[in-house]
Amino acid sequence: MYLIYIDESGDTGLNLKDDQQPVFVLCALPVQEDQWHRLEADFMDLVAGFFGRRIPTEFELHTTDLKSRRGFFAEFTPEQTFAFRDRVIALIEKFGLQARYMRILKRDFDKFSQKQYGSGVKVEPYFMALPFLCRDIDRYLAERDTRGILIFDEHRMASDIDKSLWTLRLDGGSSLRTERIVEKGFSIESRLSVPLQLADFLAYYLRKWEEHKAGFRTSPYDQAVFPRLGALAQTFAVDGFQDIFEWVAMQTLRKQRPGTEESGRP
Repeated sequence: MYLIYIDESGDTGLNLKDDQQPVFVLCALPVQEDQWHRLEADFMDLVAGFFGRRIPTEFELHTTDLKSRRGFFAEFTPEQTFAFRDRVIALIEKFGLQARYMRILKRDFDKFSQKQYGSGVKVEPYFMALPFLCRDIDRYLAERDTRGILIFDEHRMASDIDKSLWTLRLDGGSSLRTERIVEKGFSIESRLSVPLQLADFLAYYLRKWEEHKAGFRTSPYDQAVFPRLGALAQTFAVDGFQDIFEWVAMQTLRKQRPGTEESGRP
């Protein structure tokens, strides 16, 4: 059994023109059920080492706070910030964790939505990415002949997530159907979940990495992490399509032209 922790970065809802966050990333961090307790213990030991062996009350790792030296990290020197960040990465590497993620370029998504649905229909990138990420997780679980439970940060709209997961599980006619993900998703406060905080950490750096690859400016602080991300996370193609917009457009074409091949091209 795997516990699959889901978090996102660059979530601006229906605002797809935010120049400060041009990329959206939805990230899943699979953790084996017998790993999470040791992972939590090692993480808290790491935190204690930076705070005089006394963990701050209700401590929570917010990656942007660490980078900006705010909140719990307000008294950190730049050197401590770099060291804490690198120790977190080393912890993820130690446990052999590898995230799965889906990225959406918001400017492209905005153009696609206008063309595909018109100006009257608005779709958040989160709910466009979630079904594809879930199907990838389902295949990940099938390869290991096991099942998994999805765990979300509780700030997301639970009813909308549950509806999406229910549809994916029961819609036999959908190519995005899932079978290995157990029942419904569960939401918890991120401050109570170390793996969820690590999913947030990875989602942030994956977003920055994708922004960098797309030609957007990123800071040297963020770029220092990029060489290590290849081993820590993996994105995926959707039935051979590198962009989910192409996949959605092809599904629309297949409905209009029933003879279109499943593999992708008319």
